[in-house]
Amino acid sequence: HFSIFVKLLQKYTQMPVFEAANGTPVAPNCVYVILPNADISMQHGSLQLTEPLRTRGAHMAIDFFLRSLAEDRGENVVGIILSGTDGTSGLRAVKTKFGMVMVQDPATA
Repeated sequence: HFSIFVKLLQKYTQMPVFEAANGTPVAPNCVYVILPNADISMQHGSLQLTEPLRTRGAHMAIDFFLRSLAEDRGENVVGIILSGTDGTSGLRAVKTKFGMVMVQDPATA
């Protein structure tokens, strides 16, 4: 039930939590939640929502986002991957632009 996810997540952080919307400028220390079945990217400091492109193989929304973030923000990106997601190609894009990456050890997940 996506409609209550923002409120539920807000209980676990002091940062404000928002539903991501097309053209939303990203602010520091905020959490943005995307709708199910949507891709999110960063362009000129603003969030862009699109329908996922259907291609062969698994679609990894986190890779799509991290690649756009690396392109938009370059060395100012910090990519953090916790368990349950892949993110490998997105993290490579961040490293290519000299951003910082962190990954959770699977043994602690």
